[in-house]
Amino acid sequence: MLYYSLLLILPLSLWSCVSAYVIPRDLPERVGDKFIYFGYGSNMLTKRIHIQNPTAVKIGMGILKDYRLDFNTYTERWGGAPATIVPTPGAYVYGTLWEISLSNLDDIDDQEGVHEGIYYAASLPVMLSNNTVATARAYLLADQPKKPLNDFSDDDKVPLNRQPSKTYLQCLVKGAEETGIVPWYVEWLKSVKHNGHVAPDLEQILDLKDVQLNSMSSKFYYFGFGSNLLAKRIHIQNPTAVRIGPGKLENYQLDFYTSSRTWYGAPATIVPKTSACVFGAIWEIDNSNLKDLDDQEGVSYGIYVPITVPVLELNSGKLVECRAYHLKNQPTGDVRCLKSEEIPYDRQPSKTYMKTIVKGALETCLPAEYVQWLRTIKHNGKMIDALEKKLELQDVNL
Repeated sequence: MLYYSLLLILPLSLWSCVSAYVIPRDLPERVGDKFIYFGYGSNMLTKRIHIQNPTAVKIGMGILKDYRLDFNTYTERWGGAPATIVPTPGAYVYGTLWEISLSNLDDIDDQEGVHEGIYYAASLPVMLSNNTVATARAYLLADQPKKPLNDFSDDDKVPLNRQPSKTYLQCLVKGAEETGIVPWYVEWLKSVKHNGHVAPDLEQILDLKDVQLNSMSSKFYYFGFGSNLLAKRIHIQNPTAVRIGPGKLENYQLDFYTSSRTWYGAPATIVPKTSACVFGAIWEIDNSNLKDLDDQEGVSYGIYVPITVPVLELNSGKLVECRAYHLKNQPTGDVRCLKSEEIPYDRQPSKTYMKTIVKGALETCLPAEYVQWLRTIKHNGKMIDALEKKLELQDVNL
C-alpha cells in the first residue's frame, strides 16, 4: 500500500528535526499578510490554483503525515469524486505548498465550498523538502469515506462515488509532476480508478489532453428506470450497453416532473421514499460511453444528477452498485395521493414516453404488477411520431 511504503523512505526521526513558521494564534497558517496552503488535489497544478487564487506562489513539495489521499461523493465541476485527506496512522500524502495572499482566503474557501458545507478547513503540520515543518491550511471533505480506497480488492469493486473523473485525475498527475513529487507517488496517482468522464472545457484550459493515465476497468453498471429500460432507446447514445437483467431499488419511488423537449412531457426521476421501491434494468456499459450517458441525461446542463445506488439484481439475488440519475429539480408531494384529474400537467409524461417505459419494462421482464401499474400512469396524450416509429411503439398498449 502506498502509505506504508513511505515508512521505508522517510525515517520518522525527520519529524523531530523541525522548525515552524512564527504565526499569530487567530490563523495558525498565517505569515504576515499571507497564509500557507497545502494542495493535494487539483490545486497542485499552477494553472488550476491561479484560476481563483492568482496570488498563489509555489513553495514546493510538502508531505503530510498520518493522512491518506482518498476520493468521495461527486462534483459537477469535474464529473466525479473529488479528493480528500483522511486521518490514517502511518500514512502519508504528497502535495504542493503554496504561499497565498490573505486577500485570496475567501476565494479558496469558496472554491472548496466551505460555506456550503462541502469541505472544511484545518490547520495541519506539513513537512517541506528541507525537513522543516510549516503549519498549512488544508481542506477535508465533510462527507469523509470510511473504507480506504486501497482496501478494495480489485478495480471493479470501487464504487462510482469513490471514482474521480479522468480529467480530475489528469489534473492531479500533471500537478504532481509539475511540483516534482516522487515518481512512485505519481505512478500510483496514474493507477487510481477513474470513471472515464472527460470535462472538455477544463481539459483545454489546463492543457491535460496529453497527460497519460494507466489502464482502468473498462465498464460500469447503470440502473435504467425510465426510457432507458428499452434496448433500442439506450443504444441510440450508448451502443455498448449490455442488459444484465431486472433490478429492484429499495427506498425510492418513481415519479415524473418538469418537461422534456425530447419527449414533450415530464421525464422520469427517482425520489427517496422509505419502504417504496423502483424496478428497472441493470446495464453493463463501457466507460467510453459514460460521457454519452451523462450528456443524454443533461448532467452538464444541471438537468439530472448522477448518484450511486445499491440495486438488487433479481436473477442472482446480488446487490450491484449502479450509476443512476435523478432530476436536480425534484418533485414534492406524492401524486399517487391525488385523483387523476388533480395531477398537475408538469407531473404528466407524454404518451410516447410511457409507451417506451412499458415496452422496456416488458423487455426487461419486470414484475407483471409493476408493468400493469406503469400502464395506468396518467400521461398528457402527446405522441412523437419519429420516436414511435424508431422505437417501434405502435403496438404498445396503455
